[in-house]
Amino acid sequence: MQKRCILCADPDPELCSNLGFLLAGENCVLEETAGGATLLTQLRRNTDLVILPQQLDACTALRRQSAAPVLFLLEKADESAKTLSFSVGGDDCLEKPVSCHELAVRVKALLRRYCVYGARPAGLERRRVGLQEYFISLMEEEDQR
Repeated sequence: MQKRCILCADPDPELCSNLGFLLAGENCVLEETAGGATLLTQLRRNTDLVILPQQLDACTALRRQSAAPVLFLLEKADESAKTLSFSVGGDDCLEKPVSCHELAVRVKALLRRYCVYGARPAGLERRRVGLQEYFISLMEEEDQR
């Protein structure tokens, strides 16, 4: 199974290091990145999740290129900050300081929803088989037969 790619634009190196350690056992690779334009250049087709500090413009731009879930880490998670985070395309948010264990659990839940139920199957590109004008998508088990 292909490793899941997570981009983390949070400026806290200790948070990124701890989260990377916790997710390594979950078949995930955490890549640290700066926000804004740097984030958009590092965004790949196989990016499975993005962790952002409160960079609303970056999320809006990211949504034009990707359906990967976005988890915001907010300095102050009052109602207006949470509402704004969701309205620009965020999928979840946590207030700092954040527990790395809770963050890891939320990342796994978002990945499960995205990879299993959402935009792309875990570890595989979408595969389609066609006959004349009819196409069907194959799931991982069917593709390996």
